[in-house]
Amino acid sequence: MIKNKIDFINFVSLFVLYFIQAMPYGFQSRYLPLVMRKQGVSITSLGLYKLLLIPWVCKFLIAALIVDVHKTKRFWLQTSLIILSIGSFIGMFFTNFAELAILLLILNTASATQDICVDWFAMNALKKEDLGIGNTIQVGGFKLGTLFSGGFLVFLMDYTTISQTFLIIGSVYMLSLLLLKFSLFNTEIDNSNQSNKLDHQEENQLPLKKRITLIHNSPATYWICVFVLIYKLGEQSSLNLLPIYLHDRKVSSAKIGFWTGISGQSLSIIGSFLGGIILKKTSKKVSSLKWLEYIIYIRLVPIIFIACLIISNESNYQKIQNTYPFNDQIFYALMFLVQVQLFFSGMLTTFTFTLMMEISFMASKNIQASHFSLIATCEVFGKLLFQPVISLFADSFGYSAAFVLFVALYFICIANFKFKPSKLILEDNHINQE
Repeated sequence: MIKNKIDFINFVSLFVLYFIQAMPYGFQSRYLPLVMRKQGVSITSLGLYKLLLIPWVCKFLIAALIVDVHKTKRFWLQTSLIILSIGSFIGMFFTNFAELAILLLILNTASATQDICVDWFAMNALKKEDLGIGNTIQVGGFKLGTLFSGGFLVFLMDYTTISQTFLIIGSVYMLSLLLLKFSLFNTEIDNSNQSNKLDHQEENQLPLKKRITLIHNSPATYWICVFVLIYKLGEQSSLNLLPIYLHDRKVSSAKIGFWTGISGQSLSIIGSFLGGIILKKTSKKVSSLKWLEYIIYIRLVPIIFIACLIISNESNYQKIQNTYPFNDQIFYALMFLVQVQLFFSGMLTTFTFTLMMEISFMASKNIQASHFSLIATCEVFGKLLFQPVISLFADSFGYSAAFVLFVALYFICIANFKFKPSKLILEDNHINQE
């Protein structure tokens, strides 16, 4: 609940930070693949571009060796935002994908550094009773940023150049930096003694070996890391490949951008906010873990039907030597299922991030930010860095086999719940008894 001006500033700042943090991800996972595919780049090469997201997987090391040791997190947060703003404007002048790859690597490093600082800010700014709304803001902001860069900009793709796209992204970064300068950063200056105390007391003086030992001994750490590694592997692979599939079947960029981006991500955001409300209303009766388990099973239905529609359409497509037009009925049935999938995916993300924070709060106070950063790193790794393998598989065996694989990957996530740690089961039972 927002009780005072500081709480309001914290929530607004979190929303803005997670919004802009998502823009490189939406641009690289939704917008750029379609631009490159239009120029004849293979699916395997598109997948290899995901390796540029390696800084996100190295977040834990960046935090331990740089951000937690040198300067303050406020300094790194401001610096990363300046780099993102300037880098986006520089992108206006790049003309080939090799130059763009170098720029994206720099932007991803800055964005990953920003994420470390924002996670630290969230862990210190949010009270335990605010976790539901805090994670709703976090997930909603990130999804709105993805919607903007991976939906709205895709919708405009037929009318704008990539240089104009970078101009738009750079302008958004600059406006966000100015907004935060007069809200979050200004507030932190007014409370500098408390900020500096938090910034230096939390983890800066803790040796890396000791920090790793404390994380190792924290309850449920290994289970949650495995879970977030696989919980969106099938879904994310499906959502990343589907726009490429639709493009190859001659569906317009405007249609793809609207249905998989603007409409789908809007429903995902609604699902995220609804998930936060559900957690708030039922926190004393149903745990986030239990809600997570419910959604895992519900979300299986659209994923299976999407695979069936793809297989059916590909069968007809192959029969008449790749001249089969994309059937409108199949297209809209497919888009309906994608909307359902994204709606429940939004709820799932809110429940998952709430559980991640709850588990991090079980860790020692002085390593909670690093603990959460490690889990978040595993989450990013699972969603993004398996994509080169998935893309190679799709290139080698075709779309039908790829979507069957995505269903199989989803069942691995369901199987993981059989190994829930006893600490979580006891807390879940305690909430249900209340």
